[in-house]
Amino acid sequence: MTDMNTNMGTNGLFNWFTNPITSAPENVNAVLNQTNNGSNTYTNPITGVQSLAPTQPATFLRDQTGSFSLNNLGTALGGVQALGNLWNSYQQNKLAREQFNFQKNAYNTSLNDNRQTYNTALEDRIRARYNTEGRSSAEADQYINENRLG
Repeated sequence: MTDMNTNMGTNGLFNWFTNPITSAPENVNAVLNQTNNGSNTYTNPITGVQSLAPTQPATFLRDQTGSFSLNNLGTALGGVQALGNLWNSYQQNKLAREQFNFQKNAYNTSLNDNRQTYNTALEDRIRARYNTEGRSSAEADQYINENRLG
């Protein structure tokens, strides 16, 4: 407890603000570069944690210690999945566009057929009425042209 109190100084916990560390401890390079009796470990001088030292560069499926690692494989599979999702979205968009065009053509065909059916029924009804009433064919043509659908 005395060490902690002396480190805290007069400013308490915030003494490190007035006394910053300006350089690394003297033995940092020695600690980082040495291995302990060939055990392939090193001690972090700041945290004091002992861990395995890197022995070889990391490759696609191996980490720095040479053991098998699926981290990179997961990243690669995520990229493949993203490409698959993009392709699927493209195909769905293409299918939706084809379906829209089909429905639009079906609507236009139905509209034209209904327009033609209406105009034919109008012409038959007016010609019959005007013939029965004894009116001229020119009057019937004029009425049909005024009331025909585009």
